[in-house]
Amino acid sequence: MKHLMSSMNNNEFYIGYLPAAPAGLGKMMRKVIILLLAAASVAAIILVINQKPFYPSVYEFGHTRTFEGILHDWPYPILLVARPGQTGESSVYSQYLLVGDGKFGAVALTKGLGGKRVRLNGALIYRDDQTMI
Repeated sequence: MKHLMSSMNNNEFYIGYLPAAPAGLGKMMRKVIILLLAAASVAAIILVINQKPFYPSVYEFGHTRTFEGILHDWPYPILLVARPGQTGESSVYSQYLLVGDGKFGAVALTKGLGGKRVRLNGALIYRDDQTMI
């Protein structure tokens, strides 16, 4: 900063209502602005390079379906839907995490329904091996 200050005359004073700043002060401000723009550009490039890729996911927006199953509300709302024709050791239920509008929690929406058979409408959201309604 000492180097930047040396280019400014100590007798210069900025007055806001004048049409232009003193030459030394203007020169220093140009250097500071260029330095800040360069630092911001470098920071942006570093952030982009280090950003992790987005997970592959799908949201069936506007494609509402009806689901029927048993609701479990603890520790988080989940709908268990029976898989037709499933027997043996594999799970006989598909599990769907339940979320509210905007993908916020559905605890308030499912309160008091734990263990009951329910029918609900919603759109599917897929990510990795998780499916949400």
